[in-house]
Amino acid sequence: HEQAPEIYSDPFAFFQKTHPTDGLQQLLQLLAKRYVGASTGEFSQTPGFLSLDTVFGGGKTHSQIASYHFSQNPDSIENLQDFLDDDELVRQFEEIAESLNVRVGVFEGGYVSSTSTKCTQDPDAPDTQTMWGELAYQLAGQEGYELFQENDETRMAPGKNEINELLNLIDDPALVLIDEVA
Repeated sequence: HEQAPEIYSDPFAFFQKTHPTDGLQQLLQLLAKRYVGASTGEFSQTPGFLSLDTVFGGGKTHSQIASYHFSQNPDSIENLQDFLDDDELVRQFEEIAESLNVRVGVFEGGYVSSTSTKCTQDPDAPDTQTMWGELAYQLAGQEGYELFQENDETRMAPGKNEINELLNLIDDPALVLIDEVA
């Protein structure tokens, strides 16, 4: 896999060059509410699944990169209030940001083939055959992959119960980013 340019790979550079559009603010506010709710044990009343539907060039990938950096490096935004636009949420998020541990699974369909869906650079990662096997490994390691191994090897999507079992394996909030799949 190619290394992304610094503007995308460096979270500080990314947010310095990113304009907080209304759509991006809404997305990061949703994530912040979910993470604060998970940290405090209170239901955030925000949807747990979100599909970013835009036309080509509409900012889906940019929004996913922002979500990734926000979740993995929450201190990388110098002016958090510009991106969250809610002073109370900014305060709550800043209180939990240092201890925030978000499990992230990334599947980039443009970098896989029909014979291997391995997206990670981890040399111990299994040679996954499906998006589901790859995401299970990224989110919960070998134990997560083993839950989906039969599905992965037979190239069958897991059911709702299996997905819930995977998510129950991890105690941390999870962010799943899927891009460029047909």
